[in-house]
Amino acid sequence: MSISPNTFLSRNLEIITNEIDDEILMMSIEDGKYYGLNPVGSEIWKLIEEPKTLEEVIPALMEIFEIDEDSCRKESLEFIESMIKNNIILAEASP
Repeated sequence: MSISPNTFLSRNLEIITNEIDDEILMMSIEDGKYYGLNPVGSEIWKLIEEPKTLEEVIPALMEIFEIDEDSCRKESLEFIESMIKNNIILAEASP
């Protein structure tokens, strides 16, 4: 699935998470794999506690981290796409 600015992003509720300092550790029960999120990935995970679009996530990240919009969008999209591929983040087209 291609991620558009209006694609809704949400957490896979089957993922077990634990926050330690500013990082989130995760385990996929389905795959038996462990994942660790850096501070940026952790913030994205926190932001999508309730489904949000990419257009809602990017400005929030730019406010938290001092980063320009192009870099934020590029790096966030790469992370989100890898998390979708691993079934950690779910993507749904806007209605």
